[in-house]
Parts: sequence; C-alpha cells; structure tokens
Amino acid sequence: MKVTTYKVIKAFLDLENNNHAYEVGKMFPYAGRFEDQSRLDELSSDNNKQGEPLIEKIVTEVEQPKKAVSKERIPYTVESLEGVDLNSLTLLQLKEVGKDLEVEKVYDKNKSELIKEIQEIE
Repeated sequence: MKVTTYKVIKAFLDLENNNHAYEVGKMFPYAGRFEDQSRLDELSSDNNKQGEPLIEKIVTEVEQPKKAVSKERIPYTVESLEGVDLNSLTLLQLKEVGKDLEVEKVYDKNKSELIKEIQEIE
C-alpha cells in the first residue's frame, strides 16, 4: 500500500492558515490539518506567491498488516477419526480427541486407556 505525505523543502508562512510558519524538513500540513489537492498542487509547484515549490510529495510503500490466522481448533468427531491410526497420535492429541468425544476423566488416563475408550466410542 502506498502512503503519500508532503515535506517542506523551503520555509514559508502559510497565508491561508493564519501565517503558520513551516520550516524546512517538517511535514505539510501539520498534524490535524487537512489540505485539498489543489492547495497541495499549488505549493508543490511554482504556481504560488513565492514562484517556486515549497513542498515535495513523498510516496512511501507501507506493508499492510497481515490478517491474523484463526487459531480456532476444529473439534474431533467420530467421522473425522475414520481411518486414523490412534496409536500414531501423541498423548496430547489423544486427550484432545477424548475431550471432544466427551470421554470421562480424559486427563487422568494414559495413552492405551484413551485409545481403548476412543475405540469403544467409534
């Protein structure tokens, strides 16, 4: 995404803004003030009272923030376990399966106990 800003390249008093003093290197307009495109074009060209550009356009490429990837886990179902070798799952994975399938006291069981109870549900 491109962001456009303007920087003062020659000090000037802004006659359309209560003689606000702009110094070289400062941003134009100052924070909280909006200028329309015709005013920006005027000040960045020699078509102004000083007859020379007072500001320059700066275009910066800004990386858009990446969307957060959903970390929501899809619960296991009996159907989703068809063809799955339960012995190949870790104890933690088996506990998640057991919890999703509503096995009682899932966190108190070892791997073989969980496999046996899950197979009985299937």
